[in-house]
Amino acid sequence: MKKTFVKGIWIKEKTFTDWSVLKTSIKVDDLIKFLEENKNEKGYVNFDIKKRKQASETGITHNCELDTWKPDTSQSTPESKTKNSGNAEPEDDFPF
Repeated sequence: MKKTFVKGIWIKEKTFTDWSVLKTSIKVDDLIKFLEENKNEKGYVNFDIKKRKQASETGITHNCELDTWKPDTSQSTPESKTKNSGNAEPEDDFPF
């Protein structure tokens, strides 16, 4: 599967003794265009922030990769295994 990186966002990690901060720069026009082009049917864009193995020449330490995963809707949902004959209480779907 081809990786698609979010356009218009750059992240640089600054590490200190006890903590770190992710400095983020956003080029608004580029990011808005990317978001509009990649939003799902509900209007969302999902992406993963991933740490690079090595920082780029410009100090970029993280990438934002578009998450294109969608649930497999081709499988039908299983019917309820509980058939209540009226004599017994219905079973709960609790695992305990």
